[in-house]
Amino acid sequence: MLVIPTNGRNLKRASNAIRFLAALGMTVLLWNVASGQTEVRTDAKKMVDTLTSPTMSGRGYNGGDKLAAQYILNQFASYGLDTMRQPFPININTFPGNVDVTIDKKKLTTGKSFIVAAQSKSLKGKYKLRYIDFSKLDTIKLDAKRLGGKRNRVLWYDKEKMPVTIRKSWRDMLEATNGFSAAGFVEVTTGNLTMTMSQELAPYTMIVAKDSAWNRKAKKITVDIEQQFKQPYTTQNVIGMVRGSLYPDSFVVVSAHYDHLGKLGRDVYFPGANDNASGTAMMMQLAKSIS
Repeated sequence: MLVIPTNGRNLKRASNAIRFLAALGMTVLLWNVASGQTEVRTDAKKMVDTLTSPTMSGRGYNGGDKLAAQYILNQFASYGLDTMRQPFPININTFPGNVDVTIDKKKLTTGKSFIVAAQSKSLKGKYKLRYIDFSKLDTIKLDAKRLGGKRNRVLWYDKEKMPVTIRKSWRDMLEATNGFSAAGFVEVTTGNLTMTMSQELAPYTMIVAKDSAWNRKAKKITVDIEQQFKQPYTTQNVIGMVRGSLYPDSFVVVSAHYDHLGKLGRDVYFPGANDNASGTAMMMQLAKSIS
């Protein structure tokens, strides 16, 4: 039995068979838990609590992934599995320092009132705010002049009011025009704030703010966003092997990604219980049960 928790950036290498087996493993664990095995449930919860704790820093590419990898390896070793670490390099954009936004005199709450688009570059300063009213623009001929893009301005707009034709190509347009010569952008949304990760660095800064936290009459915005592009950053897969006796030359592979979004600034971290501490705990429980 080969049990491999993979790093999420490397999941593209996994086959459909691996995904099927991972799903099968989840089914097995859920059946066991449903059968009343309290010990399994309690042990799995402890694993999820550990993986989602502040100590793991969101299991991101800030050292948190390495802490999580070592924790999994230690668990495997305690079950008597053969273990191996498989390092590989990636490029990743991170936000390790200040991530502060103030509109007029109101400071927004990082992670709750706003997030930063994963591909954003650093930005620091005080800027004028200018609203983009797409209903009054010729959306076929968008340029810096029409949008009012200047280095002393941050442009903001309503995501839900953006025409579909623009929304599909908005990021490409921003990259092609260096952000329409603006200092940065604020995308105001009525939806949920969903952080992602990026292996690329864009030539602009994008803040995504909750509509309920945004002041539509604000004239000024103060931004202090510290970004660090890591090229390369060495992360890793970790492997645990249970050697079979009946068919020692055959393998069954179960895979789960253990990495997550890491941190946004110094204080905000993303626990990632469903993505994917729970799946990683399932995999470790499966390894324990067959070791």
